[in-house]
Amino acid sequence: MITGSDADARPTTMLRAGRIRGFSRNGVETYLGIPYGASTGATGRFAPPRPYGRWSETRSSLFYGPIAPITSASAGIVGRDRDEDNHLLYRGSNGCTSGEDCLRANVWTPSGAGSRPVMVYLHGGAFDSGSGNDLLAYEGTNLAANHDVVVITANHRLNALGFLDLASLELRGYENHVNVGMQDLVLLLEWVRDNAAAFGGNPHNVTLFGQSGGGIKIAALMAMPAASGLFHRAIIQSGSMTDINERDESHDLTLAFLHELGVDPSDPSAAERLPIDRVIDAVTEFGAVWAPTVDGHVLAEPLLGDPRAPASPLAAHVPLIIGSNAAEFVNGVDNPSANLFTVDQLEKSARSEFGANAEAIVDGYRRRYPNESPFGLHSIISAWWTRKVVVDQLEAKRRHGGAAYSYLFNWAAPVIEERIATYHACEIAYAFDNAELCINQTGGGPVAARVASDVSGAWAAFARNGDPNHSGIPHWTAWTKDAPRTMVFDAPSRTVGDLDSEMLRLTTGLTVPGMHNA
Repeated sequence: MITGSDADARPTTMLRAGRIRGFSRNGVETYLGIPYGASTGATGRFAPPRPYGRWSETRSSLFYGPIAPITSASAGIVGRDRDEDNHLLYRGSNGCTSGEDCLRANVWTPSGAGSRPVMVYLHGGAFDSGSGNDLLAYEGTNLAANHDVVVITANHRLNALGFLDLASLELRGYENHVNVGMQDLVLLLEWVRDNAAAFGGNPHNVTLFGQSGGGIKIAALMAMPAASGLFHRAIIQSGSMTDINERDESHDLTLAFLHELGVDPSDPSAAERLPIDRVIDAVTEFGAVWAPTVDGHVLAEPLLGDPRAPASPLAAHVPLIIGSNAAEFVNGVDNPSANLFTVDQLEKSARSEFGANAEAIVDGYRRRYPNESPFGLHSIISAWWTRKVVVDQLEAKRRHGGAAYSYLFNWAAPVIEERIATYHACEIAYAFDNAELCINQTGGGPVAARVASDVSGAWAAFARNGDPNHSGIPHWTAWTKDAPRTMVFDAPSRTVGDLDSEMLRLTTGLTVPGMHNA
């Protein structure tokens, strides 16, 4: 674990576009805010991204670059919105500006030559908010140092700036103006291919990992012909939702948003000339949930797990790890009475959500989690649908061929009187081996460190050779129809056979919520 603070060394490295200067700490070189694409302002707004030009002088890469402009409603930079959950659990980097010159990457790599696995993390926040540095957990030093990998996080366009479908207007010159936020990520992966070796990484061994919206972005990249061959493995963390836009609704959304901007659809270039604040104010007022569009060209097919996805998808050969957290969307951070939650309240809540099936569902979950408190059980039951979409994706992957591994994160850190449960995004700190850095989330100490070693070790092993097994965890087999085993990350971690079938049977026919939870 890196604990030192000696940041006096200033390493440099030569990229295709020019030389950059970072900093070194305890054997890990860090380069922040590197442009992988040109500014998306002016005529670049709503358009496919362009590579960044060359620079002649050594470029300082000591601080994160601008984040993508986001809606004022979601505020996006964690810790500025007076939200207790965000400030206490996530503690992001608050000093970053936003702007249209936001196509930036951050790199952590062990010093010295090598051909290391490259792990590219895609941030959450659905497709509306977030950045590659808005969570403290995204700090890549420990993952790079402890597992000898190159770690990359990045920013890309969001909301209408990334997902307005001007191609649907069928105007000359706008044929590829669709899914440009996803096209940003393709450009990022091309940049990784071209520059990984400069950081001691292997461009032929690139693993994507991403949580929530980041996981959905991974599935979208798997459905994009332009991304084929740019990554070789992927890990989808609590991001197995598949409800992205169809072309007709995307077209209607585009027309409505241009109307909000006061722009004639016959001349969408007028939207490029508006002040960015005007566009972001319109995004806020408009209130849509933005998402990629299955346009049949840039994004060629529905996402893995969607029953309409083709039998032979583009990325059938890409091995996957897919999983979720036990509780996900309910925690008691701002609810001191969570530990006073009664069995009667649990059953009342279940009746409200599940009606006549409530008793059977509560009993089924109680058998699976016999030691959970009423509030803990309520939290886990509320996440029933997150396991359904995970299993749908695992089953789709099994049918298509190629390995897929199932996991459930079940370690509830003993902090805040054990009220936080296994909330949405809690596993990120462990995947980045940041149990001590993110002590508000994990509680720190040897048990949290061991859970972090279990998870980060599995992610790094998978990145190295496509198999997540390592000496610290029980043997983990790939998902099969006859033996659907799941790794339960806990203290201690364990594998469980047929974890989900009873719960899925009990919730058959219930509607899965949309992507607003991503």
